Amino acid sequence: MAMPGWRKPFSVLAFAACVGAALIGLDLLARHQLQVQFDRAAADTLGPLLHGQTSHRWSASRSTDIIAGRAFDSESARFDDDGMHVRAADRAFEVGLVLTGLVDLNRYPRFEARFQSPASGTLSLIVAEAPDAPPCRSGETRFDKHATRIRFNLDEIRWDCGDSDIRAPQRAALLRLHVSVPAGSEFILGSADLRPSTPLTLAALDHLALPILPSPRQPYQLDRALGRIASDSSNESVTIVQLPLDGRVEEVLAARDHILDVVPDTVIVAKDGFPRVSALAKAWDANASDRSTSGLSWIWVGLLAVVLLGIRLKPPLGLRSRSAIELCGALAAPVVLIGGGHIGDDISLPVVTAGALTFAYAISLLFGDAPAQPTTRTLKRGWWVALASLALAAGLILLANKGHLAIDPPTAQHALRYLAWAAAQQFLICVIVAGRLEKLIGSQPWALLIAALTFALLHTPNAMLMQLTFIGALIWIWNWQRHRALLANIIAHTASGLLLTANLPPHWLHSAEISARYFLIGTP
Repeated sequence: MAMPGWRKPFSVLAFAACVGAALIGLDLLARHQLQVQFDRAAADTLGPLLHGQTSHRWSASRSTDIIAGRAFDSESARFDDDGMHVRAADRAFEVGLVLTGLVDLNRYPRFEARFQSPASGTLSLIVAEAPDAPPCRSGETRFDKHATRIRFNLDEIRWDCGDSDIRAPQRAALLRLHVSVPAGSEFILGSADLRPSTPLTLAALDHLALPILPSPRQPYQLDRALGRIASDSSNESVTIVQLPLDGRVEEVLAARDHILDVVPDTVIVAKDGFPRVSALAKAWDANASDRSTSGLSWIWVGLLAVVLLGIRLKPPLGLRSRSAIELCGALAAPVVLIGGGHIGDDISLPVVTAGALTFAYAISLLFGDAPAQPTTRTLKRGWWVALASLALAAGLILLANKGHLAIDPPTAQHALRYLAWAAAQQFLICVIVAGRLEKLIGSQPWALLIAALTFALLHTPNAMLMQLTFIGALIWIWNWQRHRALLANIIAHTASGLLLTANLPPHWLHSAEISARYFLIGTP
């Protein structure tokens, strides 16, 4: 039976209202996740300080704390619970410590390394104040085979900075250990840390000054305020500032990176958010922060494999039940991994394995249920629809850059890698998710809306990227529903993504990262 004439405009308006509400909801979600991230990051700095420890700590039993997971100029290196075992060659070797941002050495001037060595040797530090700055090297400190630690007062030791007249480096963008032991010796680096000159106490925390910075939307006023803070020569253990989160998420993150570049090691809390941060810092648990979850992760991966295999071999017979189960199988792992912030700077092997299992399960759903193929007529129309998303991307770039569109072609390797990633995403969201949602709820338009929203949420907590992928997914999924133009969608997705990430300014699109990677300091 045909739909009454009055109902069609009403349905269109309802659909448009839902699209608008989804865009607003995605922004609100990103703002909430930003506040939570600010609270956690501040508590992760203040918590260790309150408990006599430091956030600048490296455990050499984790390869992720060591640059490239190796010792340079050594014969070999391996990791276990005791630390990093380095087999020395016939010259000194170096171990780089991973820094998440600039370190203020005026506030953290006490360096300590813990190690084991079967022979006497020397250890010195190499520090660079910027990635492209000439390094400074401390004088060599001798240790004997019975020593277990070395301490440096960075503001008191002798430094060799080449032609520079710097007495001692003030900040660190690079930090390496330079170790010399006899060839063939096995040097075991256990851990290292940087500590403040004065400890932070509970009483001091409750009486710290908390200046409120101008809004990220006022860059000139923000710069002036940062200049005043940077000129303060106080060497207190911590500087805490309040930052209003009233700008767009991308503006706030750009402001955060700028603050940490001007005043390294500043603790940034959301305006009026210090009570939350203080409570989290006081409840900080050192044992919980060091607890390994690798074994538990593999247990979850094994459970995922069993469940996916079970629902693939014995799916429910009912159409809707089967669609619901298959949706859960295809989406559960990505939603948990991305939404739970489990994809960080170094993606672990269990995470990669979970993703591979999920994609293999999605591919297996094609056997016996291959989607209909497009006709020549619908395929041609599908290319024009797909190009609409590319036109929208170009229009957004022109708007953001005041009419300027830079054509800076990516490398072939990057383009091919992104093409493969776009193909995987289009396959998952169009072929697997949208088709099963349509069977589950019995409505093509609402299946389109829910699938597009799902696709956007898989890019959380990236505010702009969630909104962009939501709009793009509405076009691509509709194109799939009408024209089965999967190849056209893949090409349009790839071209749009490459253009947007290369041309949108940082205060529009902070980065193309998702999950915990989105909040990395200085992510391009």
